[in-house]
Amino acid sequence: MKNILVEEIVIPDDVTYIQSDAFRGYEKLKKVFVGSKVETLGSCAFSECSNLTDVIISDSVKNINFGTFWYCDKLKNLEMGSSVTYI
Repeated sequence: MKNILVEEIVIPDDVTYIQSDAFRGYEKLKKVFVGSKVETLGSCAFSECSNLTDVIISDSVKNINFGTFWYCDKLKNLEMGSSVTYI
């Protein structure tokens, strides 16, 4: 069961991959901080997070897969490093 009441997620530094659909539909989610060892954001990982406004992606991320932020209509601030080679 998904915890859709979460407002902020900090991906720890020991995580290297965020699974597809991992946080899909977390309607209360507003902020995401991606840890320093994550290399890939899976497809639709944060899709349908309708209140997501801020995402900070570490320099380690290389791949942002299809639909990662699909239907995140309130997303205003997306910070990512220069290591991203695939969106």
